[in-house]
Amino acid sequence: MILKSLFNDVFQIFYPNICQICAAPMPANRRYICASCYKGLLPFDQKYYPLLIQRMDNKQFEKIYIAFQFTEMFKNMIHLLKYSGYQNIATLFASSLSPLITGTYDCITSVPLHPQKERERGFNQSTLIAGELGKILDIPFRQCLSRTRYTRSQTKLNRKARKENMQNAFELISDVNNQKILLLDDVITTGATLNACAGTLNAGKCKRVDAVTLSTPVDILQEKLEMSRHH
Repeated sequence: MILKSLFNDVFQIFYPNICQICAAPMPANRRYICASCYKGLLPFDQKYYPLLIQRMDNKQFEKIYIAFQFTEMFKNMIHLLKYSGYQNIATLFASSLSPLITGTYDCITSVPLHPQKERERGFNQSTLIAGELGKILDIPFRQCLSRTRYTRSQTKLNRKARKENMQNAFELISDVNNQKILLLDDVITTGATLNACAGTLNAGKCKRVDAVTLSTPVDILQEKLEMSRHH
């Protein structure tokens, strides 16, 4: 025990355990993001839910659970996971999603990356989060979908282009007949990707698809909310 404590002390000198957001020192049992920064994430306000659904064309899922607003703080954290390889952050995110889930499901699945993109990154962040969430909720994870073509990044596309970009982009690789599926994506903007995946699951005659996502931007939703109040 003394040797272990000494090793930890020496390790901390050369590799200090600091928050990757604010650089504050952290206890040895916490990794990458301090409690203070994580508590700084803004929760998604349910007042935006109807407006978010209105913006989606032909919604293919029944319900969506959303944890956070897409703020600069959240963006920094998801980038640490996706591009810096800090995979333990997936466990933090899953712990925030788990209290939101009220339904019961036969399995949890994730929006797939194209195999080439997954090889480049080394992992699929949505799959990591879905796997951790499944462990917490005791729901088996199963990869039900594959991405059949390499799609352009959705980031700089408008709503119409996003929808077109996702057409015929996914295929079913698992039997989902008569099953209730929880589908996870890390971030939702227009809903085009989630809708395309949910539509593919529905085509497999599943009983129900619900969606879960970490975050969505609320700037446009807030603008629409204010406009509706002035009419």
